[in-house]
Amino acid sequence: MKTVLIVDDNTTLAYFTARSLQKNIQGIEVITAVSCREARAKSAGKSPSVVIVDIKLPDGSGLELVRELSESLPQMRAIVVSGNELPRNVYGRFFGSLKKPYGEEVLLALVRRALDQDLSAAAMSRRDPPGQDRPAPSSGYDRHHVRNRFAGLLAGLRALQGDLKAQADDPPAIRRLAEEDVERLFGIAIELADIVKQNEKRQRGSHE
Repeated sequence: MKTVLIVDDNTTLAYFTARSLQKNIQGIEVITAVSCREARAKSAGKSPSVVIVDIKLPDGSGLELVRELSESLPQMRAIVVSGNELPRNVYGRFFGSLKKPYGEEVLLALVRRALDQDLSAAAMSRRDPPGQDRPAPSSGYDRHHVRNRFAGLLAGLRALQGDLKAQADDPPAIRRLAEEDVERLFGIAIELADIVKQNEKRQRGSHE
């Protein structure tokens, strides 16, 4: 059984992405990690065939993490994602790259191709000049965080839609979805609304 590792500190997005992959792609195990450190520990025991990694992680760079893992896992396929514009040198260096929020079908198609193809160790071990992997800083509020949370919200809504259709004849299952998933997504929506409101206040203040 092949393993897919998702490395993202947005636990909601990771949860719903893992659920979508497990549901739509047969014969895989999906594991998640929230940091470089946890990803190293989990990959050591599972040897993932595909890793989906956010560029910006709490304890380091997702790009550096991929380089490190590829040294011991040369056939691993990496898909890098980011809430900000991806650095130019990311394109073509990894199996795939996506900007959040990305569509479920786009990700599924990319993961399916990654699972079906081999990637040479040489392609994975290329190095770029120091300092070239960092996304350009953004002004104003944390755009990465907002896009990250928005991507989690969209992924959750897509998963909830599919689950509601699948469980239409099972009222207890629908109640569980309402209690768990809807509450989780509602919390993200409130958080995003608060961020937008605070940003509007800052903008008004800067013009006064």
